[in-house]
Amino acid sequence: MPCDPTPLPTQSEANIVITAPNWIVSAFKPAEDGQGWVLRVYESWGQTTTAEIALAWPLQRVQRCDLMEIPQQEIAVASDRFAATLTPFAIATFYLTFFGVKPTARPARQW
Repeated sequence: MPCDPTPLPTQSEANIVITAPNWIVSAFKPAEDGQGWVLRVYESWGQTTTAEIALAWPLQRVQRCDLMEIPQQEIAVASDRFAATLTPFAIATFYLTFFGVKPTARPARQW
């Protein structure tokens, strides 16, 4: 099967931008409860790192969750971005709600 020749988006075209190059997005999906979105990331270099995560939509609320999407901690939001810290090789799950974006109307990929 041939590969898709579509180039990956540049940072200015991306829907999710993370300031730490060692953070990898492993999931961005509607939450299991149907009320929000889940962003899952992991730290890949074995270094404790604080990063800012910017999204293409205005955030209403961000909560750090466990892998079952149960909220554990409220995260401060600044418009379309928030900051978090990951320890070496950690996985983090964030429950997101956006102003005006419902899970049934998944934001279109822009790439």
